Amino acid sequence: GIFNLASVVTDHCFEDQTEEGFITAFTPKAYITRNLDLVSRELCPSLRHFVVFSTIACGRGNIGQEAYGMANSIAERICESRRKNGLPGLAIQWGPIIEVGTEVGNQSRAELLLGVGQQSMSSCLSRLDTFLLQPEPVVASTVISKKRKGTEAPTTLATAIKRALGITSLKTVSENATLSELGMDSLSFVEVKQILEKELDLFLTAREVREFTFHKLKELVPEANLHLPK
Repeated sequence: GIFNLASVVTDHCFEDQTEEGFITAFTPKAYITRNLDLVSRELCPSLRHFVVFSTIACGRGNIGQEAYGMANSIAERICESRRKNGLPGLAIQWGPIIEVGTEVGNQSRAELLLGVGQQSMSSCLSRLDTFLLQPEPVVASTVISKKRKGTEAPTTLATAIKRALGITSLKTVSENATLSELGMDSLSFVEVKQILEKELDLFLTAREVREFTFHKLKELVPEANLHLPK
């Protein structure tokens, strides 16, 4: 069989995305899948499996991953076309995986932004066996997070915002510094906005997000004992 597991992520908000960024994301997924499809039709008439690993960022969408999602969507359409032509074709939309991938160590981020937990490798392999034996060209496998809105620990909220901004430690961050002053760019802006909306039901304007501070977070969630410098 042929399995395309390649992936390159080029996360940027659409306004910051470039042609080169799209090409980088498209090459291992869309372009290579297309080439494998064309070559295998001619050279592998008895092929049993043609599998592409896709992503839930394609099926559900995710901030800053327009190019990545589109590249996977193209690969999925190729698999659908193959099935219509009587050929093997399977695209699997995976969520974050515990042991490997771009979300290793980012459990909180995955739960906050996507509402999903991380799936173990053994679970993925078990699902793969099942998927290979069914007829649909596009399937998905994710672990639904048990956490619900408002149940996230306050310190984890601060950690999620910290990670979005690329801050390594809160100990050196003034609680009165605005997120804009802390280096928030267009991508981290969308991520922070989504965190505040999902966990606190806090819907802010773009200006309010840029002027948001960790002091404001402490006011909204008093139990968040962040121990930040004044």
